Amino acid sequence: MAAHPSTVGRHRFGIARTNSHLASLSVRTDSTHLPSRITFGCCAFALVTLIVGTNLPSPLYAVYAQRFGFSPVVLTLVFAAYAAALVPALLLAGSAADAFGYRRVLLPGLAFAVAGVLVFAYAEGTGWLFLARVLQGASVGISSGALTAALTRTEPAGRTHRASLVTSLATTGGGGLGPVLAGACALWLPAPTRTCYLIEAVTLIAAAAGLATLPGALGRSGIRWRVSLPTIPATGRAVFVRACATSFTGWAVTAVFLSIVPSYVRSLTGNRNLLLAGVAAGLVLLVAAVTQPVATRVGARPLQLVGLLSLAGGTALLLVAGTTRSLVVVIAAAVLAGIGQGLAFMGAIRSANHTAPSSAHAAVISTFYIATYLGVGVPVVGVGLLATSTSTTTAVDVFAVIAGLGSLAVAAVHARAGRAVVASAVGEQPTCR
Repeated sequence: MAAHPSTVGRHRFGIARTNSHLASLSVRTDSTHLPSRITFGCCAFALVTLIVGTNLPSPLYAVYAQRFGFSPVVLTLVFAAYAAALVPALLLAGSAADAFGYRRVLLPGLAFAVAGVLVFAYAEGTGWLFLARVLQGASVGISSGALTAALTRTEPAGRTHRASLVTSLATTGGGGLGPVLAGACALWLPAPTRTCYLIEAVTLIAAAAGLATLPGALGRSGIRWRVSLPTIPATGRAVFVRACATSFTGWAVTAVFLSIVPSYVRSLTGNRNLLLAGVAAGLVLLVAAVTQPVATRVGARPLQLVGLLSLAGGTALLLVAGTTRSLVVVIAAAVLAGIGQGLAFMGAIRSANHTAPSSAHAAVISTFYIATYLGVGVPVVGVGLLATSTSTTTAVDVFAVIAGLGSLAVAAVHARAGRAVVASAVGEQPTCR
């Protein structure tokens, strides 16, 4: 998922000019560090690789379910274990990078990621899958904030918007590539539930080698490490809550596509092609990654409003797919939901950053991410429970109705808030007679 943007002055000759947004992220200038394209590239490569690995299992869950004999609710619990581990790790590691420096946080984080994919590669039972997802969630919770800050600090020209866009594309694009790559490996390479993970492990080790070249003092601010507690801003509270609701909704839809839609495609079409399942799972985030760069100039509220309406359209098409049993309609639903996810999340994170005060920016953004990961974990478990008691098709249909109505409800709240802002602005204008 995309991480929050910040504001940073132009770096030159290793001297950075910081402003309040940069200070709020506890990103400090290190006079011994000279930003370079290589360092920036290493950080971006590490983030892409990390996120690709977290979604590799998506098209393989159906294979695991058949091999280990577990129900759809267990499948979704395995998927949700990622979020259950990520949130505590995010709270524990929130200020660790500022206290110890980026390198000392990132290398252990990638070590957890390597352990997670190796457990997947050699899984011999359902418990192994839970352990692997917990390790992956911990790795992203530990590493994502430090990588986001490192990208901002090492952007060669100090262009914060470029660093934020790279972060966003790495998380959405990497998340979408994971299922596709796993499906392709399963189709064309031997050992379909092992090869993709071994390739990922080697790539993660290469990424860690790149991060090992980061200066040890990069990011170290001298503050004491502490647990980051969730915080809601005192001013702009309504805007922040709407942003959290938008992110929750968008990632709930995305999580269902990543976890249970591959099995849904099997049940609709009878096709057991894992590459097809991977494309169906990853298309939402791939489309989101393509959508975001073309909408960077649109305001935060319109982004969320249009994105939520598109999400509603995507879930409506998913409902139609259950009736028509059409793979084409499933793909169209993924594309429309992907457009919605890309726009809605970009607008939501922009609003969250705008409302976060400089004195508590990291804590406020952590709260936003907690809401986001609840969207990843909670609704998908409900879908799994329903699929176990009825069928996968019925469960997805019910989710499509609830998610579509939820998207429309949050969109209505945004629209009403927009009208209130316009009315207030008009009321403040002098009356001309």
